[in-house]
Amino acid sequence: MQVKGPLVHICEKAEAVRCLEATQGYTTQEQATLGFIHLSTIDLLLIPANRFYVGQSDLVLLLINPELLTAELR
Repeated sequence: MQVKGPLVHICEKAEAVRCLEATQGYTTQEQATLGFIHLSTIDLLLIPANRFYVGQSDLVLLLINPELLTAELR
């Protein structure tokens, strides 16, 4: 799948800090339980934001370069 521009991952600030400190790649609890990490394009970002994160105030966006992914992008 070809994606133009960055992908976005919504997460809590503590998760973002953990991501920045990761030396073996980035994984999440979501990946462990669901088998994937939810990424969005910038133009579709409000769909998961409104569905899963309404009312949370400690959120940040991680911009992901799709060329650096090691797993399949669907």
